Amino acid sequence: MHLMESFIEKDSIGFELVKYVQDDIKSHEKEMELKNFKFTSKTLKYVFGDKMESDEFKQYVVSTLKELITSGLIKPQNKSMYITEKMITNFYNIN
Repeated sequence: MHLMESFIEKDSIGFELVKYVQDDIKSHEKEMELKNFKFTSKTLKYVFGDKMESDEFKQYVVSTLKELITSGLIKPQNKSMYITEKMITNFYNIN
């Protein structure tokens, strides 16, 4: 995880999710298509590690995810959450 221990902003949560999912797609040799930019609640443990054991941090992540959903940056579907193109372009310049 790229986050510094004491400095976590809402954008950092989104960036870490995009980065982790992107690396996961590459490691499984899948196509870099939007349909593959998805994660589940289980993924959060892999992305944020032991920080997820803290109730305060967990609440912060859940609150941030709700904001990202409301903003249209993440779309929940069944048990998965899909990262939208809008969220990806917040962190990467894609042409």
